[in-house]
Amino acid sequence: MAEEQTKALSLIAAYSFGTQHGLASEIAEIRSMAIDGMPQASPVRRGYIAQLLREKGLLEAFIRQHWAFGDTAEGARKLRRYEHLRIQHQQLLAGADEDDDRRSGPKPEEDEDSSQSFALESDLRDFLANNLSVLEPGLRLYNSTGRIGVEFSIGRGQIDILGVDRDRGCPARC
Repeated sequence: MAEEQTKALSLIAAYSFGTQHGLASEIAEIRSMAIDGMPQASPVRRGYIAQLLREKGLLEAFIRQHWAFGDTAEGARKLRRYEHLRIQHQQLLAGADEDDDRRSGPKPEEDEDSSQSFALESDLRDFLANNLSVLEPGLRLYNSTGRIGVEFSIGRGQIDILGVDRDRGCPARC
């Protein structure tokens, strides 16, 4: 256990652990899945990782080796929360009303510890897209004719986040 233990399940440790245990394709799928419609992607990914490790009989070993906090009562609550978010995401994918799910789900202040770093650039992008005001007050995500400003395709590539200034209505690229 050389890595620093956190209260949040470490995605980096889980990705490495899963890959070492022959789950490379499943891990790659979880790492690259689009987590749209959720305030933060990382806790949802933790739900998918926990489910995968549980299904393969590896969750207890992962907790022992990489996440001792998961063996506490508070850690068990976090695991249930991750599971709830995973189920909520699956319901969104199946067409459930996003607003209904958010009303019954955890409040934003219950989200992950600020000390947990982003495991992937896509996690940071998703967080910023859902919290544009941290970049600039009044900034909102571009949304027009069914095109949303996350990974916004342009002629020669894509823009990670395309925002619109509230006052001027001008695009702002992040």
